[in-house]
Amino acid sequence: MSELPGAETGDAAVDEALRTLEGLEDRDLREHVTAFDGVHRALADRLAEGQG
Repeated sequence: MSELPGAETGDAAVDEALRTLEGLEDRDLREHVTAFDGVHRALADRLAEGQG
């Protein structure tokens, strides 16, 4: 994954979730769905924590 300016969000849980996508372009396409599902789950959990 290419470096994006301001990629750090300041939220450790969000940053960690996004880091799991690094190098995704070099992984087998079948792994992409699993990676995106994991990030989606982590971000949804973080949002739920913020609302609770």
